[in-house]
Amino acid sequence: MIDRFLHSEPTSLGRIDQPTSGYTVRLNELRGMFADQGAWERMVSDDDPIIYEVALVEPKEPGDSDLSYGVTVLHAGNVGGEFFFTRGHLHVPATRPELYYALSGAGVILLADVGPDGVVRATDQVRLSPGWVGCVEGRWAHRTVNTGDTDLVFFYVWPSNTGHDYETMARSGFGRHLKR
Repeated sequence: MIDRFLHSEPTSLGRIDQPTSGYTVRLNELRGMFADQGAWERMVSDDDPIIYEVALVEPKEPGDSDLSYGVTVLHAGNVGGEFFFTRGHLHVPATRPELYYALSGAGVILLADVGPDGVVRATDQVRLSPGWVGCVEGRWAHRTVNTGDTDLVFFYVWPSNTGHDYETMARSGFGRHLKR
C-alpha cells in the first residue's frame, strides 16, 4: 500500500527534511554516564549544552518487513576531557542489526557484548569517517562517540519492529571512556 511510504531524504547538511519524530539530548539527560562527575555537574549548571539531535522516519504501525531510519547530529565537545557520546543501547530482540553510514565528522562506534546478567563481557570499537558504512550485528550494544572538532553526522537504518533498551547500558556502561 503506497500510503505506508513516507518520502524523506537527508538534506545537504545530513538532516532529514520530513521526520516523523525527533528529539534533542542535553547533557543533564546523561547523568552518571561520564567519568568526571564534577565536570558534568559544572557544565550542566553553566549552560547544559545540547549533546546531540535526532531526526527519525518510522512507520505508524511497524510490520516485520518495515525499516526505520534516522540521522543524528552529535556535537563536538567533552566533559572533563571525555568526548561527547550518545546514550547507547541494545536492541530488543537482541538479534536485530543496525546499519550505519557516516556523513561527516569523525568518531567511533563503541560496541559492548553484554551477557544476560547485564554485565559487559567484551568491548570493541570501529572508527567512523565520511563515507564509512557498517553494520552493527545484533546482540552488540552500541554507542557513538564524536572524537573530532566538528559535528559528527550519521545516518542509520534498523528493522522497525525493534525495541531499544537504554536502561541496561546506563547501568552497566560500555567498559571504556574515550578521552582527548
